[in-house]
Amino acid sequence: MKICGVTRPEDIEAAEGADYVGFVVESDSPRALPLSKARDLMSICDVGRVAVSALADVPGLAKVARTLEPEALQAHAPLSAKDLRVLADECQCEVWALVLIGDGRELPRAEELSRVADAVVLDTRGERLGGTGRPHDWTLSAIISEKLRPHPVVLAGGLSPSNVKEAIAKVRPWAVDVSSGVEVEGRKDADLVKRFIGIAREAAE
Repeated sequence: MKICGVTRPEDIEAAEGADYVGFVVESDSPRALPLSKARDLMSICDVGRVAVSALADVPGLAKVARTLEPEALQAHAPLSAKDLRVLADECQCEVWALVLIGDGRELPRAEELSRVADAVVLDTRGERLGGTGRPHDWTLSAIISEKLRPHPVVLAGGLSPSNVKEAIAKVRPWAVDVSSGVEVEGRKDADLVKRFIGIAREAAE
């Protein structure tokens, strides 16, 4: 599982039971960090570090990967398979690709990107890329997850401690990804983070 959008050392401490922690950079998200701060926070993170960026150009994303040296770069913009292939060749880390649920082209895009990206992230389509705080149609996500298996599929979009058990049961993803669902007044809440991790671990067993 991934706890995304951390901004403080205490967020990283609360997420110590997760598999990945996401650091948002080069994005209009309220959780976006300057590269220098992201690098400092990543230096104290002992689990998998994911740099999450909404940049839509390969050179910019490659620069993020070179600067931060994460375990994975999440290209949280609808890049083409061709661009992702170029990016993967330039990065010394995994590359995760975005599929937005709600435009009617989810499955063919997911199948195409899975041939290039190390993981496919399913997120809710909205006015902006990510951070909608809204779940999408998990029926579609379940179809994609089954079609791509065993390729890693990450389920995102409106997850929280109250619905992650149901989401895992329906979609059976490789991982789940949460951000706003473990926040109070725009900040990660340690109790919510730990509850999410515990429930997700139990549901995945």
